[in-house]
Amino acid sequence: MGKKKLAAIVAVSALVLVALITVYTVLMKDHKIKLSPELQSAAASKGTFQVGLFYRTAGVTTPPIDVVCIITVDTLPKTVSMGGGSGCDNDKAEFFAIQNGTIATVGIYDEPCSGDLHDDDFYEYRITQSPLNHEYMYGFFDGNASPGIPGMKPVASKYKNGLTGKVSCIKIYP
Repeated sequence: MGKKKLAAIVAVSALVLVALITVYTVLMKDHKIKLSPELQSAAASKGTFQVGLFYRTAGVTTPPIDVVCIITVDTLPKTVSMGGGSGCDNDKAEFFAIQNGTIATVGIYDEPCSGDLHDDDFYEYRITQSPLNHEYMYGFFDGNASPGIPGMKPVASKYKNGLTGKVSCIKIYP
């Protein structure tokens, strides 16, 4: 193989590598967005375990982020069916964050709470640090292994066609 051909192959390989790194960075940056100081201080003032669910305003690629709902966890277990008077819109959440979290498992499901929760997309995380106060909102990592969420470890998950914007049930249990 000639030097020119080898140099061309190396140059193309470098460009492909840069493109892959760029795509990965763009995809992963969307899975972690800084919580606003207002949301952090509102949760801190309540002093109770809270799970926040958020979505990105249509057409916006960076914050502002809108609140789907804030779930206050007074006792465990806690089940929230999205929609139907729960105060949480069904099939809207794209991100979540925990404030004042205690040791528990948080399940986020595509299926309604009355269905087989493990039949469709879901994530279950164990809170390993108490109290847990996220500085960021975390996405649902559709189709990807979770890159790690501080204070939490993945317990189980299933990917069929993605969970982003399709959350129907939240369960928090000891």
